Amino acid sequence: FSVIAALLDFENNHKPFHFVSDIEEIERAGPHDVLSRVHTRLPWPIKNREAIARIQIIQNPKTLDIVAKMESGTTDLEVLKGYVRVPEFRGIVALKRLEENKIKVTYEFVLDPGGYVPIWMVDIVLKDTPYFTLQKLRGFIDRPEYQGVEFDFITYPEAS
Repeated sequence: FSVIAALLDFENNHKPFHFVSDIEEIERAGPHDVLSRVHTRLPWPIKNREAIARIQIIQNPKTLDIVAKMESGTTDLEVLKGYVRVPEFRGIVALKRLEENKIKVTYEFVLDPGGYVPIWMVDIVLKDTPYFTLQKLRGFIDRPEYQGVEFDFITYPEAS
């Protein structure tokens, strides 16, 4: 599951997410439980956003499906200058194996952006973000460094 390798690569994992400019690892509670700061760059005149995110990778032991859960985390970190803190959000990247070389990826996200955001920007984000994120993710996970990476907290299906 190269998607997990890509999500846990904190130098590059922001690249497939539309409007996200950086994801900084703050604290690691384990190999699949990370607190991070997510920076989102938005077009002028809207202020950029930042969110403190707890990212957890969870696997269903029966189906072997994997969910990367992202939800607002708590921290004493101050809001960076020029940013508005996203007060609350939750999202998932869910992976379901269909065939040996095919997976179904589901990307869902709900958030309160904090502060003022004009309706035209809300419309753009709602329409464009899922499409462009999934499109970029498809190419991103094909990178050689994410191929064949295995994690000890994931049970891999036997080859058919």
